[in-house]
Amino acid sequence: MEKISWVDMLANKKVLQKVQENRNIVDTVQQSKLRWIGHILRHDSLLRDNGGQDVGQSNERMKAHANAQRHHKQRLYVTLQRDAED
Repeated sequence: MEKISWVDMLANKKVLQKVQENRNIVDTVQQSKLRWIGHILRHDSLLRDNGGQDVGQSNERMKAHANAQRHHKQRLYVTLQRDAED
């Protein structure tokens, strides 16, 4: 790695030449498009793997489960507190 300070005020082109990096804007845009397409395809497959239901519905089930656990812990605490008082 070259020791290039940010205060040297060098153009990006000169910095890339120093580190022997060859970049092309067309290649960069194409890679970005391919990553975006991959992201969209993965998201679409997640929706289909879920039996056709919306992804948010599973989140609602997780919230309901967490609420049920919290309610159970509160009931357990109250029961233990009552037993301790007796």
